[in-house]
Amino acid sequence: MAQQNGSGTKRHVSAIYHEPGLWIGGAPWQSIADATHADLARMREIVVKGRIGAFAGVIATREGLIAFDFANWQPAAALAIDNPPFDQLAEVQRNRTLFINAFLALLYTNVAKHDNLALDRMLVTPTCLIAMDKLDPQSNMGFGTIGEASLATLSYTLMPAELPLFNSPNPQLLSNLMSRSAVSPEAVHSSVAMLEVFMGQRGVWGLIMLDLIQRASFAFQAHDYEAALIDYWAVSERLISELWTKYRSDLAGRQAVDAARRSRLSDTRTFTVAVVTEILAIEDVIAVDLYEELCQVRKARNDWIHGAVDRVPRSVALIATSVSERLFEQSLGVAVVGQRAGKVHGYALSSCGRGAAAQPSR
Repeated sequence: MAQQNGSGTKRHVSAIYHEPGLWIGGAPWQSIADATHADLARMREIVVKGRIGAFAGVIATREGLIAFDFANWQPAAALAIDNPPFDQLAEVQRNRTLFINAFLALLYTNVAKHDNLALDRMLVTPTCLIAMDKLDPQSNMGFGTIGEASLATLSYTLMPAELPLFNSPNPQLLSNLMSRSAVSPEAVHSSVAMLEVFMGQRGVWGLIMLDLIQRASFAFQAHDYEAALIDYWAVSERLISELWTKYRSDLAGRQAVDAARRSRLSDTRTFTVAVVTEILAIEDVIAVDLYEELCQVRKARNDWIHGAVDRVPRSVALIATSVSERLFEQSLGVAVVGQRAGKVHGYALSSCGRGAAAQPSR
């Protein structure tokens, strides 16, 4: 029997601490050399507070705590019954992780736009979620792992307030605080606004698409190019289907194409994704260069799925990233940036921005 953890089942608020560490709105000191233990409390300052439409309230603190109140969104709201079935608990957590990963996908996009920064990405799983009593950084918290608990306690200290941080007896504290990237509150606000509109238009299906983008980006970052290719192709194939549906609908305006003929276009056994791609390219629904890259990605996916190759090169995963981004914007009207930066033994390879340790090596 699957184990149940009921500690957060009655809590509407779930949060994450971003890993790797972030400053939202900048560090709470001009120079860490001048900072004291009294300054640690400022890490808990709320720098962003708002609502994502009717779906969730949100706050973000200076130290990178991002919390969401799901009380008004039924799919992610806490269950009102005692001892709910495991599947119901799992569904609530799944919807919360979908929502937060979708938010992060938009956050990384806006950080690249507003701050010209390529961040290391975080992928949220249920074990990352922090249960909170209320939308307040001072709230009681429940943690899935010791790692989250240690992040939450960084801003609390028993040391004398006037003790300089450089003299802290905790070497991990200084290491964590000095290695953080800073992102602007504007990037967070823009992500909140984008998710509100996108959720209103696309619902949970839209969250799943952004979640897949996030998973593909995380896989690329981890040099798992096979997983990146598969996830990006799943997104791309679904978006091709969206373009195909719109194309068939537009045919209703053509006198020569009657309803019976349009109905035959719905036969997926005849009109496979390869055939649909050809038609959309011929009809100029998709650009020629996008069509050519789509063909490359589809072939690479099929070669790997059917055992023709064992590994997928980074270059192919980059093409899959570009294809998915372009189709996402064309089909859904939202520009989303996938991960292109990677690190090898502490050195970065980056084609976007100047992220943490992201000095181009070529």
